[in-house]
Amino acid sequence: MLFRSIPMVLGGKSEVLDVGRRRRFHTRAQRLAIAQRDKTCVVGGCDAPPSRCHVHHVIPWSEGGGTSVKDGRLYCSAHHAMVHDPKRSGRLRT
Repeated sequence: MLFRSIPMVLGGKSEVLDVGRRRRFHTRAQRLAIAQRDKTCVVGGCDAPPSRCHVHHVIPWSEGGGTSVKDGRLYCSAHHAMVHDPKRSGRLRT
């Protein structure tokens, strides 16, 4: 039987904070850590709280990005849509 080793970074209570490409969506523990770090939507002037935000991959999943606290950012739904719109994403100040 062949076992693969998958590196994981653990937070308090041994909660996984970095799962590489094993999962696309951030875990609850990751979302809580990102919310604690970012506090609100990361776009300058937007004060949307974490409960109204999505976690965005800094390096898109479709381009090989991993799922981690380090590479996740909070964006409210409006700004998250903008960051994925090539015509508008260059205008966001984070």
